[in-house]
Amino acid sequence: MNPFEYDFGYGWQYSYIHLIPFAIGLLMAIVSWRLKRSRWLTAIGALVAVWGLAGLWILQFAVRINLPLELPSDKFLASGRGHVLDVGAGSGRAAIAVLRDRPQTTVVALDWFKEGYGIEENSSARVFANAQKAGVRERIEVQSADMCDMPFEPGSFDAAISSYAIDHMRRDDSKRALNEVHRVLRPGGEFLLEVMHMDAYVRVALPIAGAHGYLGPMTTEQLWRGLLEQASFEVIESGTMPGTVYVLARKRP
Repeated sequence: MNPFEYDFGYGWQYSYIHLIPFAIGLLMAIVSWRLKRSRWLTAIGALVAVWGLAGLWILQFAVRINLPLELPSDKFLASGRGHVLDVGAGSGRAAIAVLRDRPQTTVVALDWFKEGYGIEENSSARVFANAQKAGVRERIEVQSADMCDMPFEPGSFDAAISSYAIDHMRRDDSKRALNEVHRVLRPGGEFLLEVMHMDAYVRVALPIAGAHGYLGPMTTEQLWRGLLEQASFEVIESGTMPGTVYVLARKRP
């Protein structure tokens, strides 16, 4: 897929920042080698260039920051149909994944639609534009609201998904959001939660990411399984993808 096809709003400082160390390291290695300076300088420059290239590849093709998400589990909405809520939808990466891979679904994308977490000019218009490019515009709606206080009746949705949103909140707010997801799902409704994972991919591409308070203990599979169970969900499956911990759960009947 073409990472330039969509506009998910991640600026150069998130998408292409690694081009800077790549260019500096490459230039440093070439100049040092041509001038026959220290081999250490040549080696350091080469290593910096390789790191920059690796970081760029990880963000663009492993984490796929500028592409729709890949659903991590075939068990999520295996029927291919249902009314789905995307909690903290951002610019639509998860919503488009659901609509693309589950062709008989409809999605409500819920977000505050405020700038933050790297998305520039976060708006419903960007969600609709990306959905149009994916050919799923007619099956998506947008709702601007707080995920801790959703404007939906109990049992309004067959399934829900949340990607890299609930883990960006304080622990108490994360629990409130999970309880709200539970409330708006019908009995037996499925919930696919994806959060950031401080794995090797993230450590290579974003070595200072651990400075963020929500990373570290807030990225563990065991933590989110436990929080979902506290919110009266039954965990069906959990695992990891590049940069991601996912947990698939079901609302107990």
